[in-house]
Amino acid sequence: MINSHTFNVLFWLKKTSVRRDETLPIYARIYLDSTRVDLSTKQVILEEDWCEKSKRAFKRRKNASLINEELDAMSSNLKKAYLELKDGYAFLFIAFF
Repeated sequence: MINSHTFNVLFWLKKTSVRRDETLPIYARIYLDSTRVDLSTKQVILEEDWCEKSKRAFKRRKNASLINEELDAMSSNLKKAYLELKDGYAFLFIAFF
């Protein structure tokens, strides 16, 4: 029996939480099948420094490379954790039967 799952991570600005310095928190939205979970990345950015199309900071803005590296690392770690859990589940399923 093979189960197929969809897993995706994207980043978005929480525009309802504007801070005093006018920055917005960056959140990660994780989709597993049809379920979604939002997590704070602990990163903030000005709205004009955020590219809605790429879901990353504009490359020529202050701290953009640092923010984008953090987001890429978070995405990579989340995907790695998902694969480890998925592979572990498959191993347990096979070992059990």
